[in-house]
Amino acid sequence: MKYIAPFLFALVLLMSSCSMTESYYQLYKTESVASGNDSTTTIQETDDMRVTYDLWTNEGSSSFVVYNKTDRNLYVDLSNTHIIVNGFATTYFQNRSVTTSYSSSYGTKSANYAFTGYVASTETAASSDTYGSSILYNEQELICIPANSAKRIYGFALISSLYRDCDLLRYPSRKRIKTKSFNLDSSPIKFRFVIPYGFNKDKNMTLSKIEKEYWVSEITNYPSNEFYDHVYPVYCGERSNSSRRKYLHKEVDRFYIRYTKGSVDLRH
Repeated sequence: MKYIAPFLFALVLLMSSCSMTESYYQLYKTESVASGNDSTTTIQETDDMRVTYDLWTNEGSSSFVVYNKTDRNLYVDLSNTHIIVNGFATTYFQNRSVTTSYSSSYGTKSANYAFTGYVASTETAASSDTYGSSILYNEQELICIPANSAKRIYGFALISSLYRDCDLLRYPSRKRIKTKSFNLDSSPIKFRFVIPYGFNKDKNMTLSKIEKEYWVSEITNYPSNEFYDHVYPVYCGERSNSSRRKYLHKEVDRFYIRYTKGSVDLRH
């Protein structure tokens, strides 16, 4: 009997490890179509403004930051601002709701600023109060950016479906990772930002426009152990006890889709 218990324990461990869902990541590397306003592949500048893009997130991000370089208010017209993916346009103004909430309990205050599912920031401070409040309001068609300051414009996911190809194994091992490459004409995913802006708080104001176009140049499928590592942050010489993910392929002009190995046994 003394040999049965270790055997059963090992069997339970084996069964639990088999039932764990393994994650994989499809990585998209992009390139941008050059324009006269480009500072880098993810930064555009005019005499009036600087736009910074960061695509890196699950399913890709179409959010961007606008910095007003002038000494007067600048207005971005969301009703005419679009992200166009493979020819299909989505307008940034969706008449969505913004929620600002404030609560305090058990010695800690917290303030959350949420925008259509995004938590823009969270602040905490010590307190002995216990109360809460929230404000709900609709997003604005015209976004005012004060002189010499910046605002983030929140967008949408770029894509949600995996790209499939006979040259790409859906669940590759470390030794069977391959990359599918494209040029501008053959790229399966192209997307373009269209951002109109002006300097009057009037829907009939004269608008200037800035555009940025990207195309996917490489797609690679990775198992999770080839996509990220765990690191322990060090601050002022002190090592944290909690680990964080360090993405091995992270760049502002890349994005990924996370997926799992389910009951589908297709190799590609």
